[in-house]
Amino acid sequence: MANDEILMEDAGFNPTEDDGLTMDDFNKGNFVKNPQVGQTLTFKVLRIVPNSDTKGKNKETGKEFDKGLKNKKGEVKRYDVETDQGVYTINNWEIFFKLIGDGKSGRTKGELTKYAEVHNRKYNGAVISITRLIDGAHANYKVEDLAKIIGKTIAEATKYQEEVKKAMKEQRLFVVKLEN
Repeated sequence: MANDEILMEDAGFNPTEDDGLTMDDFNKGNFVKNPQVGQTLTFKVLRIVPNSDTKGKNKETGKEFDKGLKNKKGEVKRYDVETDQGVYTINNWEIFFKLIGDGKSGRTKGELTKYAEVHNRKYNGAVISITRLIDGAHANYKVEDLAKIIGKTIAEATKYQEEVKKAMKEQRLFVVKLEN
């Protein structure tokens, strides 16, 4: 299954905006990012909310970018996880599937779905850890640049890049665990 084949509605993930963030939440300026390779991010989920702000702009280059998850139709949906450490935007399909699952097909259940099944269908209170194993951005670098970055020969960088692409396809860039 390709990451971009499932729409959010098809995944059975339709949070309401009733529990949305307030201005106070954003005034904190505390946004939580994915961990670096080899590092783990652990947080307690307070709530998950949709966010209609799906466009950003690089301050240095002025180039626009998407914030959230883009499906194969080019539609972007953004879900923010309010945590005990700040706001975490789900911006990677692999993490979405490992947190929520694939929904209606029932083939896989994400860690938060498993938690909610025994906690009154709610995600709040779940403690999640996300460990990054591989930098997926390496799949898109020019091989010559990648070789310099990782300190390898062109042949070694080419082989490594193919391994990264395979890991992306197999959804092996991150490990997501429920810690409670």
